[in-house]
Amino acid sequence: MGATAAIAGVTVLSSYLQGESAKEEAKYKDRIANANAQFAEAQAIRVIQAGEQEANEYGRKVRKTVGSQRAALAAQGVDVGVGTASELQAETLEIGAKDQETIRNNAFLEAYGLKVRAENDRESGRLAIKAGDNFARNTLITGGLQAAGQVYGARSMSGRGG
Repeated sequence: MGATAAIAGVTVLSSYLQGESAKEEAKYKDRIANANAQFAEAQAIRVIQAGEQEANEYGRKVRKTVGSQRAALAAQGVDVGVGTASELQAETLEIGAKDQETIRNNAFLEAYGLKVRAENDRESGRLAIKAGDNFARNTLITGGLQAAGQVYGARSMSGRGG
């Protein structure tokens, strides 16, 4: 009977150690997922900053184009403040402003995607922890039941079961 109890004890201990190992692996996965989330959030900030910088740079180019238009028109003796000349400049500025907004929107959408990825990574980490805890609990329960079955089986075979 002592050998059976020892085997049952080893079964329970093995189940416990398996469960603890699964929990540690889950904690590792959680740490990795959170690090990935932090990286994605940092990328999102850089994307917004780069988008704003690109939009501002584009705005400077548009204003430079308008300046060139004004200079070219004035060199031809056209009054740049009225009529078609004025409309041309206004249209250039309007198109430029829309393009700047598109640049900002594209950066925002890319950053939003990164933030969603960050939240998905965090959720993945949380789920890994839950899965590890569940596996540990189920492994311990299974090991306990196996140990009980070993003890019961040994008692039945020795004629002391009941």
